[in-house]
Amino acid sequence: MLLDSGLFSQHHREEEVVTFLQSFSRPVRALVRGNPGAAARTALLGAPGITVKGLPGGGKILHDRVWIVGETAVLVGASPGDFLADPAGKPRRATTATDLPFADATIWRELFDQWWSQGGPAYG
Repeated sequence: MLLDSGLFSQHHREEEVVTFLQSFSRPVRALVRGNPGAAARTALLGAPGITVKGLPGGGKILHDRVWIVGETAVLVGASPGDFLADPAGKPRRATTATDLPFADATIWRELFDQWWSQGGPAYG
């Protein structure tokens, strides 16, 4: 489960982001700012197991990026489009990923479930 309002806001990297998410070889549900744009929706059409919804309120309720796997969660400093290697070799932004305590992971999971049920249409 990904809480990442900027997941598809890295200008023309939608296909790269979807390919990166597919590399996990596991189902992915993501909540993003608003509904994903046309390029993201097109990339998601060929990505079984990846489902994306817009956050309620267009994403204004979320600032941090939290990735939840099982009972653990990681606070991620940047969206994949910012930290994935650039095909032209240009340096990417530095970022960090920090394990969150179990109690925080539990709260974020509950928020994810709540926001998922309130979110917009599902894509993917």
